[in-house]
Amino acid sequence: MQFRSAVMLSVVVGALAFTVGRAWSQDAQPKQPSKEEMDKIWAEMSAPTEEHKKLGAMAGTWDCEMTMFEPGAEPKVEKGVSTVKPAINGLCMLSEHKSQMGGKPFEGFGVDGYSKERKQYYAFWTDSMGTTPMMLWGKPDADGKAITYDGDVYDCGPMGKMTPRTKIIHTDADHYTFEFWAKMEGAPDYMKFMEGKYTRRK
Repeated sequence: MQFRSAVMLSVVVGALAFTVGRAWSQDAQPKQPSKEEMDKIWAEMSAPTEEHKKLGAMAGTWDCEMTMFEPGAEPKVEKGVSTVKPAINGLCMLSEHKSQMGGKPFEGFGVDGYSKERKQYYAFWTDSMGTTPMMLWGKPDADGKAITYDGDVYDCGPMGKMTPRTKIIHTDADHYTFEFWAKMEGAPDYMKFMEGKYTRRK
């Protein structure tokens, strides 16, 4: 992991040096940017935005009531706890969720952030019900109180394939709702599978 990180850093630095060098160069030869110029570029790339600050407001411990919906069956309710904390200078939030699912222990881990380049929120999620993580990209609704995330087709193994969609609706600083929707392979539209009501623990 350390070797891969070092390689990626070298590639990024090299690409930046070449691009910036060409911009500053007055001839055909690429010019290496100065340390001050590189420091400014890195600072601009890594500076948190208002979107990151909004995500930062989610830090804390949350009690949740999860309702699972299954066709032809009564909704099932489980209680759980999510812990959210900032990481990488506030550029993303790390969340850990623990509850029950179908009477069995359930754990999930998520990374939420905002991409300045794509101008979109993102959500990475993995949990104890499978080995394939889920990646979704989202945009806020018109009123700014909700973010809807969409992901690519997700392989659920023996359950088939689905296209995931999640939505986070902020009621106030201490309450929000999480919805999980999915369009199963061959289905005409999305169906709600889960809804979570979250309350900040004081």
